[in-house]
Amino acid sequence: MEHWRKWSFRLAHTREGGTDEVLGITRHSGPGNWIPVFKERLLILFEIREEGRIVLMDQPFLLKEGCGLELTRLEIPGHTWYSFAAESFSESGAARQNLLRSMDAFVAEIPELELPLEQNFSYPAFLQRV
Repeated sequence: MEHWRKWSFRLAHTREGGTDEVLGITRHSGPGNWIPVFKERLLILFEIREEGRIVLMDQPFLLKEGCGLELTRLEIPGHTWYSFAAESFSESGAARQNLLRSMDAFVAEIPELELPLEQNFSYPAFLQRV
C-alpha cells in the first residue's frame, strides 16, 4: 500500500512535431526521459456509507468516502500492459479502512482472483520498470 499524488496534464500540439517535439520524447526510455503513455481505464466506484454499507456508484464527484477500482490498458511504445488498481479516498481520514473494506467486498465477489505479490507495484514503480 502506498500514498502518492498523481499529476495529470494535457499538452498543446504544435504544427511541427506535436507533443513529441514539445517534450523531446524519444522512443527509448531512460533516466530523465519522458515516456509517452496512452491510458484507457474502466472505473468502478464504491461509496462507503455511514451505516457501513458499500454501494456501487456512478456519480464520482458526489462521493466523500469510498474507493475506486480500475482495470487499465496502458500502451507504451512497443508494449501493451494491463493493470488493476484500487484508489481509496476519504474526507474523514479513513482512506486505509475504505481501501480494505472495498477490496474485501470486491474479492468476495471473485474468489478465484489471484494477485501475486511479485507482480504488484504502484503505477510510478511500474513506469520506472518500463
